[in-house]
Amino acid sequence: MKKIAALGLGFVLSGFAMAGTVSDEVTHVVTLTGIKQGEGRYIRADILEDDQYKFGYYFCATRRSVIFMDMFFADEVADIDAWKTNQRIRFSICQDENLSECQEFATDELTVFKNSDGLLETDAPHVSPISIEAVKDGFRACEPDMSKFDELKLMKQSFRSRKKFR
Repeated sequence: MKKIAALGLGFVLSGFAMAGTVSDEVTHVVTLTGIKQGEGRYIRADILEDDQYKFGYYFCATRRSVIFMDMFFADEVADIDAWKTNQRIRFSICQDENLSECQEFATDELTVFKNSDGLLETDAPHVSPISIEAVKDGFRACEPDMSKFDELKLMKQSFRSRKKFR
């Protein structure tokens, strides 16, 4: 009986973890899977917020790369009563850094909103892995330019910080 109760509790807690979070801060991360260690592919991400194109970027992504990350903070929207945003991120794989012959292979969607207690809620898990295994063979491999590593790090950091919402 104890095993059944523990198993049931495990399912309930897993369900809460998968359903999203309630907090004063929400982070959403998308990672890349489906390629071997040492392999890389040009990945392009286009971010739409409330059905409006916000920005896009690309880089040579390797196994387990963070290909998207965003953070939302309750204090940034404290003065907005019914704040809510819907994000859709479209991921494409491309032949080269000129973004030629790109093919969309996945999308990721999340909704973040402020509840009546002023905390943020989301319907997305904290980390979403996305695989390119099914499409990678039709695209050339790339190798990240480690001399530009600091540049890439700064680029990714710029996506972490957000301006105050209107």
